[in-house]
Amino acid sequence: MERKLELWKMIDPITQKKLTLLEQIKEAEGSVSIQTLADFNNWGRETVQRYLDLLWKDWTSGDYDGVTLIRTNNQITLNWTDYRSFYLFRLTICENSIAISVLRKLLLGETVSLTDSVNHYFVSESTFKRRLLPLKAALIEYELTLSSHHGFFFLQGEEHQIRVFAYNFFWKLYKGCKWPFTVINEQKIAAISNYLLDQVSNKRNDTNNHQIWYVLAINLTRYRRGFELNWTDDQLKLYFSQDYLAEARPWLNLFQLPEKEILFFFLLTQTQEKVLSLSLFKKAVLSFHETTNSDVFKATELFFHYFSEYIVTLSKEDQEKHYTYIFANHLFSFIFPHFSIGMSGFSTSYGVSNQFPVLANKLVDLLEKLTAETHYPLFENRDFLIPRYALFCSLLLDISSFEKTIVVYVETDYPEILENHLIQIFYDCFHHYFKLKIVKKCTELSQQHADLVLTTSLVPMKEIKADFIYFLSGHLLTEDLIKIETILRNIRER
Repeated sequence: MERKLELWKMIDPITQKKLTLLEQIKEAEGSVSIQTLADFNNWGRETVQRYLDLLWKDWTSGDYDGVTLIRTNNQITLNWTDYRSFYLFRLTICENSIAISVLRKLLLGETVSLTDSVNHYFVSESTFKRRLLPLKAALIEYELTLSSHHGFFFLQGEEHQIRVFAYNFFWKLYKGCKWPFTVINEQKIAAISNYLLDQVSNKRNDTNNHQIWYVLAINLTRYRRGFELNWTDDQLKLYFSQDYLAEARPWLNLFQLPEKEILFFFLLTQTQEKVLSLSLFKKAVLSFHETTNSDVFKATELFFHYFSEYIVTLSKEDQEKHYTYIFANHLFSFIFPHFSIGMSGFSTSYGVSNQFPVLANKLVDLLEKLTAETHYPLFENRDFLIPRYALFCSLLLDISSFEKTIVVYVETDYPEILENHLIQIFYDCFHHYFKLKIVKKCTELSQQHADLVLTTSLVPMKEIKADFIYFLSGHLLTEDLIKIETILRNIRER
């Protein structure tokens, strides 16, 4: 099953319909009629009109530079100067939805009162609770629970699990387009980040910086509101040496930072290869885990052993080059064994199993072997590890090479140079996802059979048995590529 943080699943149906219409109006060339929207969505005109009225109210209630809605008779037009302006308008609609508003407050440690909420949204208690049902269902996947007691809502779960969920939620929702942490000064957070990670500044771009600022802001906001990490000294010793824990840190007072929060932040950075790959951090972290013979170290060593045996033979150079990548992901899985989407909502194993089913099965077998031998919980986080193992494979070879070969026969009336150009475009588009064998001569076909024939000719092909034939009326167009991809998927799934 696909598991990734999808805000859409948490939003109530009313907001979903408004956002659907907004996107369709944006994509329309010029104005679009109410009837067109009704036909496209299979809704009644009255339904479309009702949600357009709500959308219009959203727009007129705020000040959105660069975004203009125009209504004339039965037509509506959306003008926008750039995507960021459009996204800010879309973001406001999301923020004002009941589920997102409640979750946002709870993740920042704020109090959510049922009485205050129903008064704010002008809805009944039953309607308000019903709007939260999609959110409740979505949270269960991450071992979090939305509960209520004496008229107040609470988010229940392990604090470090809530934190990593919050990192994903706020980044997915805001993407750095604005600062959503009103009680924390952005410049102060930037200064703390620059001080703590000064030696890795050359490895960070502006997006990385904002992601780090979000993490620090969430940690400090929750801490200041009484939500502390309940990590014992014994737990900290799993990740830091005794000497490191005993070091004096006078700069903590300078920034008014709690030590355990900063240690947790440093631990999170170790799960990111961009930081861990720097020699300054790499040597200290890996040496500590090797010296203590930690589960993460043993898991990583065993992974490379069985990966070479079951997937691809690795050279010593390959292992050394990519060691920190595997180690960092194992460390994350060790800390968060039940969180499948990482720090930034990276897609899960569904994409791998869908695109590369043979490779996915090999990786599942590998994880079963590792789990059976070690009984380490970190290896049970398959939705997290499989796509990252697949990425590792892609660094070593073309991962489509694991899949079944699809034979494509090409026969055109083009000049040879143009025909070769067509083949090259086709190959470039699909070879990363499908294992292709492209032939231009019947004699190269086994038993005169091809899975797919691409042709510009209508001459009957009496000598070739083809499962699919696709006629090209000219150059490869976008719609051709979409249809051909569907055919290739059908061939692979047979």
